Amino acid sequence: MYSSPSNPDLSGVIGSELIQIRMGVRDLQFHFESGWWLCCQGSAKLTIHEVQLCAWGPEGLSGPCFQTLLGIAPFSVAIVTTKRLELHFSGGQILAFIDDSEQFESLQIHQHGKPRPGVIA
Repeated sequence: MYSSPSNPDLSGVIGSELIQIRMGVRDLQFHFESGWWLCCQGSAKLTIHEVQLCAWGPEGLSGPCFQTLLGIAPFSVAIVTTKRLELHFSGGQILAFIDDSEQFESLQIHQHGKPRPGVIA
């Protein structure tokens, strides 16, 4: 709904190991060693070399594969479109967050010690 800014602050995510993944009824959270986390209420997809491994969305989780990212730090971020933000991991793995809601925000960035998340999509 809000679309991604052209240069979101992900300084606490890039280079920080993914240490925990939490799944709720309506959200999927990715927690990093730095104390930052991304909370996705839209869709998320994990691909490797352009082949989709699994997805999260309104119908839930398509398969157990997000855990392959545990213990790995993303090395870069890409804003592909205003509706798609990607975290790039080693080995060709890409975690994409897709803003697919016309009514609600799809992704927030939370920082340890900050009272409000940064809504980015």
